[in-house]
Amino acid sequence: MGRWIPIIEDVGESNNSGGQLLAEAILKYKAKFNTIIESIYRDNIGTFGYETNKSILCAKSYIYGWIVSCHKDLLEKANEKKKPLVMFIKSCDKFYSFLPAQCLEGGTENIRNGIVMVNFDIKQGKNI
Repeated sequence: MGRWIPIIEDVGESNNSGGQLLAEAILKYKAKFNTIIESIYRDNIGTFGYETNKSILCAKSYIYGWIVSCHKDLLEKANEKKKPLVMFIKSCDKFYSFLPAQCLEGGTENIRNGIVMVNFDIKQGKNI
């Protein structure tokens, strides 16, 4: 099987910086952890996560104070599949691994652009 490379234009709308960030994150994640993509998660705004054989991946540009946020559906999917949520933070060029149940239980929900997000403390995660 050949090497998979996402086509950034196909990840989301051209103005969807999150989709482009996620495409960058999956390339780095695959190179660092040698994973296989199993599923792509999308909503009406664009792509918001990837499921790999090892985890569920999302990406953020930066940490706001000590808080990060994630699509609630992605956290629920990670919890259901018993996989860690891995978040790429571009501002520090690092990956953090989270237990999704802990994020769902200790996080707070908010709605952004009609999407339910969960805010939680970055310190719940482990730098990987």
